[in-house]
Amino acid sequence: MLQLKKWLRKINEWGGLLALTVFAGVMFFYKLGYPSQLIFDETYHIPSAQKYLNGVFFEENHPPLGKLLIATGKKIFQTDGFNDEFIDVDKVRGGIPEISFFGYRFFPALAGVGSIILFFLLIKEIGVNKLWALFLAFIMVLDNAFVVQSRSAMLDSFLIFFLLLSGLLLAKLARNKNNDFRLYFLISLLAVANVGAVLIKHTGFIAIFVSFLVAVALIIYRRISVAQLAKAMAVWLVVFTVFYVGIWKVHYSLASRVLEDNYYEVGQEMRDVLNGVSKPGWVDLTKLQIVEAWKYSGRYNKGVPRLDLCKKDEIGSPWYYWPFGGRTINYRWETPGDGNYRYIYLVANPIVWGLSLIGVVVGSSWLVMYLWGQSKYKKKTRDDLVIGSLVTTYWFYLLTLAMIRRVMYLYHYLPLVFIGLLLFALIWKQTKYLFGIRLTNGAKTVILAFLLLLTSISFWFYSPLTYYQPLTEDQLNQRMFLDVWEKGSQY
Repeated sequence: MLQLKKWLRKINEWGGLLALTVFAGVMFFYKLGYPSQLIFDETYHIPSAQKYLNGVFFEENHPPLGKLLIATGKKIFQTDGFNDEFIDVDKVRGGIPEISFFGYRFFPALAGVGSIILFFLLIKEIGVNKLWALFLAFIMVLDNAFVVQSRSAMLDSFLIFFLLLSGLLLAKLARNKNNDFRLYFLISLLAVANVGAVLIKHTGFIAIFVSFLVAVALIIYRRISVAQLAKAMAVWLVVFTVFYVGIWKVHYSLASRVLEDNYYEVGQEMRDVLNGVSKPGWVDLTKLQIVEAWKYSGRYNKGVPRLDLCKKDEIGSPWYYWPFGGRTINYRWETPGDGNYRYIYLVANPIVWGLSLIGVVVGSSWLVMYLWGQSKYKKKTRDDLVIGSLVTTYWFYLLTLAMIRRVMYLYHYLPLVFIGLLLFALIWKQTKYLFGIRLTNGAKTVILAFLLLLTSISFWFYSPLTYYQPLTEDQLNQRMFLDVWEKGSQY
């Protein structure tokens, strides 16, 4: 009988995960190739992907892994036979003929599904009720902004996937009990996850900061010795370096043919290599290639204008707008001329982002009280440490983004929406009273189910902006939930 109960519990757990995976798959892959036109920054990333597919040399602001994955999707699902329409430009401007976009968008959508699965596993790993973890994962699936970003050939779903994978591995490391083999195995996987984040966007370096934060906590609370940490850091460094260098070598091996004398302002030494005039050793060549890539990224970012809210067509926003979903961005629009419009908008689901903001506000208050008011009287718990780590990560990441001088956009906040919901999960676990009423676990489950219902209704309300369905101008204006959302420019 005991064995039967365990078996039924496993079926229930795996059944929930399967339902979550299928639901997320439908949300992210439904009509993925529609519209068969470019969406927002696809105008940059798809030309980069096509350069890989055609062996054309280029440099780019972002590291190469995201574009390599986008190109891989097109290589696998090349249904239209075309993959070189944009190899001579860095940004597509104006209208284009209809082509198949499913392949380009496949891996971003898959990373979106993977991110939801990792989010569910991470909530469970930090000690939250499995049913609550499932409800919160379903709530996250229903965020319109994350769905839009994952259904386009853009980079943020990749970044979030590797950040969540890093978080899950760190949570497992924190629970490791003197098992050296498991320790070094998890460290190796963590290095791969960290390097994945770093090679998607430069903001992925936050993964290394969090890894350092957890390592310090493990030493302080004697979960790992200094000697073990030194060995673990050596393993991490080796694995990280191998993968970091390896991906850059893949980039330069695929993108090697200079087209129309476009050298992307690299130095003469690099030009000689590209032209076959110079053949330095492997180490010197690798160093030269990575240094040139970083130099180009630095030059590119210096050329990006700063935020200017006085500009009529400004689509960027200040960091303090982001937790409230501001400003929305019109990624694409068209009209058949009958008074209806089709839009793809980066717009937050207010229920999802509201719960995330509650998690941040209450979690931050919790940490302040813990540090300044109750640390002498309250015994440290595992949840306190996790909340402290998440709050520290949240504010470090947000303030780092705030210090970037170039214009930034709402989608840069998406990783922090996940952190806010993780904080909400932990706080919900600890909450015993709500408005003076004592909460049982059953009552908490009912409330979460009700929140999931509200989230579903909200997603449905904004879904025309997610799936490019027709709306009138008045219907669009009705969906501007807060003044800081604004209508945005027509991209």
